[in-house]
Amino acid sequence: MLSSTTILCALFFFLFVILKIHHHRQKCHEFRDIFEAFENGIFIADSETWKYNRSLFHSLFKQRGFEFFQEKIIQNKFERSLIPLLDHFQQQGSVVDLQDVFNRFTFDNICSIVLGCDPNCLSIELPNVACEKAFDQIEECIFYRHVRTKCFWMFQKLLQVGQEKKMTKAYKEFDQFIY
Repeated sequence: MLSSTTILCALFFFLFVILKIHHHRQKCHEFRDIFEAFENGIFIADSETWKYNRSLFHSLFKQRGFEFFQEKIIQNKFERSLIPLLDHFQQQGSVVDLQDVFNRFTFDNICSIVLGCDPNCLSIELPNVACEKAFDQIEECIFYRHVRTKCFWMFQKLLQVGQEKKMTKAYKEFDQFIY
């Protein structure tokens, strides 16, 4: 079983790799188009915007208080939600989709740390939380854009059909949640 410290280390490693190698190349327009849902965030920013975002994140991640905050949030979610949920399913003798459970766990932690609110996706009822589903849909659509030609998904976007229609709807839903 993964500890919260392991999960936190994996997150920091991922961010370290992204931040370290990012300055070696500029993003192409196709990359920006595929990841347009992230707007001009650190994952698709270039030049001065990227340097500003990088220094902002570095100053935050270097603070010991932030590490304690993250650890506390993850540990709390682990002890008060994940373990009781898994215990509940075990006692019921029910089958559970672990990928869904861990997606919910991750989404709740990200929202708690970044936005300061817990959408509580990881409760015994496994509720259908619109913002979490929208986030999953955005991820799926970004993957879809990688495996289809740009011409194809741009045409779908223009006509608002297929995955691009889902992307537009999910983006609006998630945007409403954020703001």
